[in-house]
Amino acid sequence: SPVPRVVVFVYIWYLGATPILMYDAFVKQSMTYAGWWKYIAINAVCVAAVEQVPVHYGIWIYYGTHPFMLGEMPIWMIAANILCILFPALIVYRLMPILTGWRQLLPIALVPAAAAGGHAAAGIPMYNVLGSQTETVAPWVLQLGSVATVIFAAVLVWVALGLMYDRFP
Repeated sequence: SPVPRVVVFVYIWYLGATPILMYDAFVKQSMTYAGWWKYIAINAVCVAAVEQVPVHYGIWIYYGTHPFMLGEMPIWMIAANILCILFPALIVYRLMPILTGWRQLLPIALVPAAAAGGHAAAGIPMYNVLGSQTETVAPWVLQLGSVATVIFAAVLVWVALGLMYDRFP
């Protein structure tokens, strides 16, 4: 079935709300390493809660068979969605001091690209599993893909924050 048009409006809010809510920290460049981890935890809870509604009402579905569900959402998708929110926020945060004049238009292109890149980077293991006939794949393969995606997401967060703050605790 086709993806409904309402998704465009949902994802604009989904990806755009965090930088707007964090605007003061972005302008002041005052977000701490620990602050980002708190922000990620809050986003994980919000992602898990928000996605339940459209899935429940059939606005969109998750294709294939998925292990480890939280309500109606695969846990691996929560991890990948966190990256599609975090990567754009990190880019805007780092670019804020130089976004003057025409450069203020850069996030229009960079935010969607960073969102897709973050999701894809974390989701590679599960995307590969979902590319097969998930109904006939051994359950351990689905579980491994899901767990690997969650691990990839955590490592990508650690790497992104480490690069941003020049430290890898």
